[in-house]
Amino acid sequence: MKKHFKWLFNSFLFFVILNYLTELFAFNLCTKDKDCQSDFSIMCYNVKCRDSHYKDNQIEIAKQILKESPDVVFLCEFHRSKSRELDSIMRQSGEYKQYYRSKSNCIFYSKYDIDSIKGIDTQTTNGVWAKNNLVHVFHPKGTIIIVGCHLSSSRKDIIEGFINRASEADSIYNALTDEKVPIIVMGDLNDVSGSYTISRIKDVGLSDAWWEGGFGYGTTFHNKWLSLRLDHVLYPKDKLKLESIKVIDSDLSDHNALIAKFSFCKI
Repeated sequence: MKKHFKWLFNSFLFFVILNYLTELFAFNLCTKDKDCQSDFSIMCYNVKCRDSHYKDNQIEIAKQILKESPDVVFLCEFHRSKSRELDSIMRQSGEYKQYYRSKSNCIFYSKYDIDSIKGIDTQTTNGVWAKNNLVHVFHPKGTIIIVGCHLSSSRKDIIEGFINRASEADSIYNALTDEKVPIIVMGDLNDVSGSYTISRIKDVGLSDAWWEGGFGYGTTFHNKWLSLRLDHVLYPKDKLKLESIKVIDSDLSDHNALIAKFSFCKI
């Protein structure tokens, strides 16, 4: 009996330590209500416009975004030619300005003014220059840097994907390491918490919003075989206060939208 108890205790202790180091399962019992007060909110969403159902789903995706009404939206796998209905609904709402970067097939919609999108370039193993997108959001309480990411996938080659994401993470780190204003990195990072990719970007001084304010695993990617948390929001705890974070569970894409609300820390 004692040996059995000791084995259970050691297994539990191992799980707790491993979970703490990798930040996989969040256990924030007192998660805040979605209607809590905040200074601004953000959403990241891989809409997968190449999906055969996207033509029918994009209207519902637009409605989903407008229902949540985030201040800044980042959509990846967004092709303008295939997303005219989604884009039209967002424009007609009268709330958002759009900032599109064709080379990265990603778009920002923002209620606040932002500057032109700048690419954080990284040459991948196949010679393609990956484009992760950096903007300055001009909020009345202060400027925020937001990096919208769609990092390299391991869908075709696991090792090549890891090498490419590591290189991209290094490039993002180098681009942000001297910045003094609040930074948010968000999007489809195509990697799990505890990986080199996530850890390297966090070295700028960022924390994982789901780990700090979510509950459970927080699956954002799903298909017939896998359920993973590949979409992330990283933020600086010393400059921004996380008010809430949630995943919108839907089947409109193989990714779920991730939404977080923040307030500026008082100096």
